[in-house]
Amino acid sequence: NAQIKDYTKDGYEVQPEVYGTKIDKDAFTEKIKEALDKMQPEFDLSGEGCYEDPKVKEEDDVFQDALDTLNKYTQMKITYQAEGKDDVVLDGETISTWLSVDDDLNLVVDEEGVLSFVKELASEYNTCYKPKELKTSYGSTVTISNGPYGWKINNSEEVAQILDDLKAGKKVEREPVYAQTANSHGENDYGNSYVEINLTAQHLFLYKDGVLVTESDFVSGNVAKGHATPGGAFMLTYKTLNAVLRGPDYETPVTYWMPFNGDIGMHDLTSRKAFGGDIYKTRGSHGCINLPYSAAKKIYETIDKGYCVLVYNLPGTESDTVKQKEATAVVNTINSIGTVTLESEPVIVAARAAYDALSDTAKSYVTNYQTLVDDEA
Repeated sequence: NAQIKDYTKDGYEVQPEVYGTKIDKDAFTEKIKEALDKMQPEFDLSGEGCYEDPKVKEEDDVFQDALDTLNKYTQMKITYQAEGKDDVVLDGETISTWLSVDDDLNLVVDEEGVLSFVKELASEYNTCYKPKELKTSYGSTVTISNGPYGWKINNSEEVAQILDDLKAGKKVEREPVYAQTANSHGENDYGNSYVEINLTAQHLFLYKDGVLVTESDFVSGNVAKGHATPGGAFMLTYKTLNAVLRGPDYETPVTYWMPFNGDIGMHDLTSRKAFGGDIYKTRGSHGCINLPYSAAKKIYETIDKGYCVLVYNLPGTESDTVKQKEATAVVNTINSIGTVTLESEPVIVAARAAYDALSDTAKSYVTNYQTLVDDEA
């Protein structure tokens, strides 16, 4: 039979049918009977049609249709383009590995092969749950290692789009089909519009198109009760007015509700009279970012669904009030050493450890540091 062979850049190779010498037993038997009846001493098997003919011939319409379809599919090309990324080209070299024909010369496309290609493409284009570098408003850079914010290809819909593109047989330049998008394909997928939430400082910044819109102290999740707000790169799920937040032991009406991580979100809380500092450690929320009314209003009016929310910890950026409290605790520990004896060692070691753990700013508030040095000596 004629066969469609290997794919080359010039199209598929064809192996023509071969007329061989395999006997058609039924036809041969009939011709022998006829020869005996006619007393015919010999006959030509080829001329009498006693050999089996190929069932598939190169000139057959069904064969040519299958060949044309294969060549049409492999001649098309999809060029994936995204700002800041090298183009990814899907062409006949890859497409041909997905294609075959069945016994009836119907085209068969290996959709698992297409899906495998899409998954490989996703590993290049997806940025959700990948670490992100943020140059904070405090000057230092932090790595935010988790969170769903970022680009994500919709695997099943991209497979369907590729199949449609193949059937169309035209060269295409496009981006993949995304399940979710981000601000930028550049170095930072969040671009220059985001909410920056520093849990250590209990202070946030709202940027839009690179411009600081507002900043505010807040109160996050209560650490003492196990409700600490988790860090990560998130996106605003939605926003709504006049919501009632409910839990096992609370029911809180708020004017501006902006969730970004499950049930965790930003909202106003007028019952709070103070924000920032170390309130969150013992009198914090159930995980949400509690804001003054005016700050919540400004944020609500600026951001929309999908807006990036970056949450992180940055030791050393505690508020001055917190730093002074921490320093005071160290001062008191040093004072408790008293007259140095052999039994003073545990207190001196503890004082040193507490002092070394302070930020540089907090250390400046430790007025009896020389006492600690003298006691160590």
